[in-house]
Amino acid sequence: MLRIVQQSHANAAKGYYAQSDYYVDGAELPGAWGGRGAALLGLSGEVQREDFHALCDNHDPRSGRQLTARTKSERTVLYDWSFDVPKAVSLLYELGGDERILDVFRGAVQDTMNEIEPETQTRVRKGGAAEDRTTGNMAWAMFVHRTSRPSKEDLKPDPQLHAHVTVFNATWDRDEGRWKATQHRDLKRDAPYWQEAFHARLAAGLGDLGYGIERRGKDWSIAGISPTLEKKFSRRRTEIDALAEKLGMTDPAQRATLGATSRLNKVDDGIESLRSYWRGRLDGKEQAELDGVRKAAEGGLAPSRAVSVEDAVRYSMAHHFERDAVVPEKRLLAEALRYGIGVVRPEGLRAEAERQGALTTTLDGQRVTTSRAVLAEEQKLLSFARDGRGTCVPIAANHRLRRDWLSAEQQGAVRHVLGSSDRVVLARGVAGAGKTTLIQEAVEEIRAAGLPVAVLAPTALAARDVLREHFAESDTVAAFLTDEKAQARMRGGVIWVDEAGLLGVHDLAQVFEVAREQDARVVLMGDTRQHRSVARGPALSLLESHAGLPVAEVKDIRRQKAAYKQAVEHLAAGRTEDGFAALDVLGWVREAGEDRNATIATDYMVATGGGQTALVVAPTHKEGEAVTAAIRERRKAAGQLGEERAFNRLVPLNLTEAERADRHAYRGGEVLQFVRGAKGHVAGSRLAVTEPEAVPVSLAGRFQAYRRAELKVAVGDVIRLTAGGKASDGSRLSNGTTFTVTGFTATGDLQLDTGKILPAGFGHLAHGYASTSHASQGRTVDRVLIAQPADTFVASTREQFYVSVSRARRLATIYTDDKNALREAVQRAECRVSATDLIAFRGPKQLNRRVTFLQRLASLARARQFEAELAHARDERTGRGG
Repeated sequence: MLRIVQQSHANAAKGYYAQSDYYVDGAELPGAWGGRGAALLGLSGEVQREDFHALCDNHDPRSGRQLTARTKSERTVLYDWSFDVPKAVSLLYELGGDERILDVFRGAVQDTMNEIEPETQTRVRKGGAAEDRTTGNMAWAMFVHRTSRPSKEDLKPDPQLHAHVTVFNATWDRDEGRWKATQHRDLKRDAPYWQEAFHARLAAGLGDLGYGIERRGKDWSIAGISPTLEKKFSRRRTEIDALAEKLGMTDPAQRATLGATSRLNKVDDGIESLRSYWRGRLDGKEQAELDGVRKAAEGGLAPSRAVSVEDAVRYSMAHHFERDAVVPEKRLLAEALRYGIGVVRPEGLRAEAERQGALTTTLDGQRVTTSRAVLAEEQKLLSFARDGRGTCVPIAANHRLRRDWLSAEQQGAVRHVLGSSDRVVLARGVAGAGKTTLIQEAVEEIRAAGLPVAVLAPTALAARDVLREHFAESDTVAAFLTDEKAQARMRGGVIWVDEAGLLGVHDLAQVFEVAREQDARVVLMGDTRQHRSVARGPALSLLESHAGLPVAEVKDIRRQKAAYKQAVEHLAAGRTEDGFAALDVLGWVREAGEDRNATIATDYMVATGGGQTALVVAPTHKEGEAVTAAIRERRKAAGQLGEERAFNRLVPLNLTEAERADRHAYRGGEVLQFVRGAKGHVAGSRLAVTEPEAVPVSLAGRFQAYRRAELKVAVGDVIRLTAGGKASDGSRLSNGTTFTVTGFTATGDLQLDTGKILPAGFGHLAHGYASTSHASQGRTVDRVLIAQPADTFVASTREQFYVSVSRARRLATIYTDDKNALREAVQRAECRVSATDLIAFRGPKQLNRRVTFLQRLASLARARQFEAELAHARDERTGRGG
């Protein structure tokens, strides 16, 4: 594990050297200087107290002069990079007696820091500039420690090999010829990669010593060391987890803070005394376990992992490019390192990714990657749309409207579709603009012209609930793509996709292929300012930007009125700050403290009690569940909920196909449900995972994975289906549909307000009071209550806020604990770049090669300049010494 903690107090920073916090005699090793910056300061070898303290006080250890320009009490002194090893490694070092492990650990930390250092940056503000410059040097002191913090159980620590690398907030800026503060933002952003790079080096080094490495989900350990033994010597972690659960903390960063704030004082035991104590806690079987693993390693008998660099990169690319066209390069590499743990090292990964078709460039200061396969699919999509321009006879160029009351924009969109000679037709409509009505007008005329029409949507809620009110045969895109008869009926017809902004590139490519085979046209209608597809995309934006097709636009909002309408118009146009201000003027942005959820529950009760439809929208499931609990408590108190029973719930694990095909992704206890039939499995059948080895990974494309949970449902509860299925009578139930529970049958099934019976083992259900904004897209209610406190800001975006606010006809109330911070959070746009966009940024290939060559020259020049500066610094010190 890797944690990066910013330290802003000089006296506290000095504690890293003092060894008086929780460290014990002999349980820490002398600190060592590292980094080119340290060398420039004349610091090498063992860390001395005076030098360390001088840097903490922002002084040059040799001259005593102030180092960087600012010495303020609240300035950042250093960044503590804390590297931890899996518990099994600590046990083998301390109780298995393998002293070689320490050298491997130190080497892994040192090599990772050496990889980090060239990316060191500083801010550039001279001459009105506002940018960051790479300096490539830092100064750090590495302290290796061998114990955890003491446990509350007996005030004794457990074995825990780890290192604190204290990186000082100073870097030499060669261009300005002075020491300046570091810009740590990008280094911290890439912490997940640095963590995996460290673990990859450590695990591979241990493999070189003969130890077997095994993956355990997203973690790893030494083969032969049982989780039970690891847990026995992880008491501090167990205590922190228990406290976090009690406090409802799930965020890893919060848990890390909790560990620091709940620590106990140091103990006085020496390391040999501790080792004796630790051995006393082992039983004979556990000691034999450690000894056996050590002997197997020495004898070369430990199992080795059958995985290659090629396998690791292939897995990572399949995993990431299922849902994203472009990903940060380090995220791609980190996943490859995690998959290939014990075998794959960071060195050589980039070359292998390029060999497998990765295309990488720098965008906004970050290296990002796509693949040739992703680019090819986008280009095929664009080619179909471009080649189809002007190839069709207009359906009804002189159409006379049946609904002459349609707005000018709606009429224009209808005429755009009916009069187009293009194979692919685009129309954009904002939320609440009356898109369904204009679709009705156009579809009726298409049918009158003798052409078949398929009206589709990406989600079951939109296809089977919203559209089916007007189009009996409407269905999901996914269902259409698996129904050959439905495809054949579109010969020479029109495939109309509503909410097309939610469609991914891969699915749209399949729709286009059907259109090509059936000589059909495709109409895509959606709003690219709302949420985009979960799958790789964004398809509609790609076509709007690169296909050269005209786009009909419907911007006049009909769902809301007056000031509310004006606020939504701002949001729909991307003017989020203006939209937020308009809502605030209405008094609809409400700041509340810990009683926030109780307030939402009260307002929900008032709305529904007055006969209005209401929906709570929250950016995260966690926040939605908290509000749901408050609403259900209030409904129970009001006597609106009756008998309550517990049901098994299946919670989606949201694994990619690559993850589902990886046995290491399973721990046992998961449930697999087949969405398509396969040999030995019919669609809808389930398989409980008892052993990961038994998972039919070759069929990963045909099933989804879930975890079990409990859901308490009472008579009167509103429930929402989280996947499609069938009622007891065999009728279809759509994903996203909500029902009210009216009772339970004698066999324990749920009776619904529609008269349907939901089998007790259905599993795919949740309470229906709250929804994420993504799941709410396409729904309309009288009042929307938006729960958006600071804990949800990480999931807050411009698109999320627009979708959330625009769900209601009458009133949208936003509940937060920090209005100003929320205003900032919702101005952040969801940034999903297409491969086509990225290649446009890359520029011509020859230019790329030229830029790369110049970058290498610059890098070489910086290295030579550094060596010259280092030599000069040494000469100066020698002169002073004389």
